[in-house]
Amino acid sequence: MNIQTKLSGKETEVAGLIAKGYKDVEIAKTLFISQRRVGEIVFNIKQKWGIQSRVELGIIAFEYKLIQSPLARTKS
Repeated sequence: MNIQTKLSGKETEVAGLIAKGYKDVEIAKTLFISQRRVGEIVFNIKQKWGIQSRVELGIIAFEYKLIQSPLARTKS
């Protein structure tokens, strides 16, 4: 597994949403991209990291803190 490989901004967003449990259709709606594009991005992340499953992707994204805390997004 090569986690040192940098993800693009969109790949990072997708990885974070997968770690939150989002499905491809939800990711597509959230990021305003097609479901097919989401699949391509997921495939690219798996290739870069040398992993096989979406579950691995989510776990790694969580461990490497690719998920923002809901509190971090709110600005008052």
